Amino acid sequence: MQEGPRGITSQVSSPSERAGRRARRRGVIRSEFPSVEDFEHAFPSLCFALATGVGKTRLMEAFITHLHLEHNIRHFFVLAPNLTIYNKLVADFMPNTSKYVFQGIAEFAVKAPTLVTGENFEQKPQARTCLNATTS
Repeated sequence: MQEGPRGITSQVSSPSERAGRRARRRGVIRSEFPSVEDFEHAFPSLCFALATGVGKTRLMEAFITHLHLEHNIRHFFVLAPNLTIYNKLVADFMPNTSKYVFQGIAEFAVKAPTLVTGENFEQKPQARTCLNATTS
């Protein structure tokens, strides 16, 4: 244990201790889900855990825009915790809506991003191609 500012203690561990904890967690998960082979992925993974009303959707839009324009990343997966937020996100990512997240971004004004949802997944061949390319 290490004491920080205001007497707050934190657990400080070595890289080998952290690796051991990760291995134990993998073992527990594999015992429950034997088909799991790996936890690593070749794509950026971001989580926005912020209070209500502080702009998570706008922050998400900024990251998507940056990753697309600066690093040519073209596919994004957004996970919503419930149907209320899912429906709001779908509306916010649809062009020609009042809260469209890419409003004013020239690159997306010329060619709006394709939004693939749970409802239209089967009708979007590029989504299936992307999924097949990442799972094979």
